[in-house]
Amino acid sequence: MSRAIRIGLITAAVGLGAMIFAALRVGGPAPTPVRALTTIETAELQYYATHGRFAAALRELGPSGDGLIEQDLANGEKSGFQFDLTGTPAGYEIRATNGRKTYLADQNHGIQIQ
Repeated sequence: MSRAIRIGLITAAVGLGAMIFAALRVGGPAPTPVRALTTIETAELQYYATHGRFAAALRELGPSGDGLIEQDLANGEKSGFQFDLTGTPAGYEIRATNGRKTYLADQNHGIQIQ
């Protein structure tokens, strides 16, 4: 095999490895606000199972309430994001924002990015 072919194969292998790595990163860990919203949604389900209604404020889920989420999240702040939980006629809405990006979630368990 000629040197040019070997170099071409090595270059292709390195490029393929980089593409695979990039694909794995896309499916990697969720960003902090998504993990926090998922934590709040899980806590809401547990709260609903106990109280027959969704919590209307983060403090109801925190250590001074049912102890389902950590204090920083109950205070509405985590990793540079502000979290706000609001009761709605249908259930609840959670908003996480850092001024540049906003994440929304509700009792339907979908997360939207604005």
